[in-house]
Amino acid sequence: MTKQPDGEAVKAELLGTTVPIHATGKHVVDPARLQEALGKSDSAIRLFCTGCGQYYELSAEDALPLIPEDDVWPEDLEGKFLNAASCSQCDGSDPTVVLVPIRHLLG
Repeated sequence: MTKQPDGEAVKAELLGTTVPIHATGKHVVDPARLQEALGKSDSAIRLFCTGCGQYYELSAEDALPLIPEDDVWPEDLEGKFLNAASCSQCDGSDPTVVLVPIRHLLG
């Protein structure tokens, strides 16, 4: 009688495996990366997570609700990025998000 592989082994073989994100909370944004052109046509701004170091492109529709300031409009996003303390990919437990001008990082 041959032994059947367990479900997790089959799933890993078919779909691959992932490595947990290294969420130290001490990641630092790369200013050069923020100056690169956005890759998607509907992207308006980048979000950087200091928790895990991941970069995300967001549409204005997705970004505006994250910004704590009132009276922020889509045109206010140009030349800025969102700096988040955590995201859904690491732990998502700290909702702090700050809108930061990229020029402040360039010195």
